[in-house]
Amino acid sequence: MKVSKGEGVESAVADLVESVRLRGDNAAAMRLLGECYEKKEMKEEALEAYRGWVKIEPESAAAQAALVRLGSTET
Repeated sequence: MKVSKGEGVESAVADLVESVRLRGDNAAAMRLLGECYEKKEMKEEALEAYRGWVKIEPESAAAQAALVRLGSTET
């Protein structure tokens, strides 16, 4: 069975959502979840994931940049 690119992102999102649910302080999972949501053009969900990343790593320039890239005024 061949998996399409879209199905791969769907599977990744499901795994990452579960990871964040089990361990809310997982900055890497928050970052990756935000990236997956961006690929799916789900801006609000991506912003929520990136905000979670900033909460975990407030000094992260990459986390701040992700919020700015999506137009958030929260940094």
